[in-house]
Amino acid sequence: MQAFVAENQFKIGAGGFSCVYVGLMKDGSEVAVKRILVQMKYRHFHRDDTFMYLIVDLCEETLRELVQASSIKHLQEHGPRMIKEILSGLEFLHGKGILHRDLKPSNVLVDIEGRMKLADVGISRVLNEDETTVETDAKGTRGWMPPEVIEAIKRNEKGRFKRKSDVHVVGMIAFYVLTKGEHRFGSELVE
Repeated sequence: MQAFVAENQFKIGAGGFSCVYVGLMKDGSEVAVKRILVQMKYRHFHRDDTFMYLIVDLCEETLRELVQASSIKHLQEHGPRMIKEILSGLEFLHGKGILHRDLKPSNVLVDIEGRMKLADVGISRVLNEDETTVETDAKGTRGWMPPEVIEAIKRNEKGRFKRKSDVHVVGMIAFYVLTKGEHRFGSELVE
C-alpha cells in the first residue's frame, strides 16, 4: 500500500461497522480499502487465499429458543442474571459508540455455560464522538422496535435512534423472559 487515509474526503462507502476508502497501491493502481470496526470479541481471525474467517464463541441456542424450552420458574430465577448480561453486552457496545438497533430474543445467543451474547449487528450504527443520536432509515423487527422508530415509520421519516432506544428494547426482552415468552404489547408481536 502506497497511500491510504481514513478521512471523509476519501470515503466511498459505509456500512454499520465499516467504511470503504480509496487507497493507492505502490504500482499506482487505485484500490478500495475496507476499514472494519474491531468491536466484537472474536476468538481468532484467519484468512486464506479466498476467504476471511472470524472465529467466535460457539453458542447453543437463541434466547427465544431458551425461553420456549424453559419453565417459568427457571426463567424467573435466572432471568435477572440473563437480563444483566444482555445489558452488560449493550453497555460494551454503547461504550464503543455502537447502537445495536435490532435487539430481540433471536438476536441474543446463549453459550454452553448459559451466558448471553448479543448477535446480528447487521443494522447497527456507529455514533461519531460528539453524537448522541443517529438519524437513519427507520429499521428493526416488528414488535421489537422502540417507540421513536415506530413513529418514524408511521410518518415515513428517518428514525432518530439513541442509546435509550436499545435500552427500551432490553426492557421488552426482560418482560418476554420473565413471562415465558409473552410480549408486552400482544402475542401477535412475538417473533
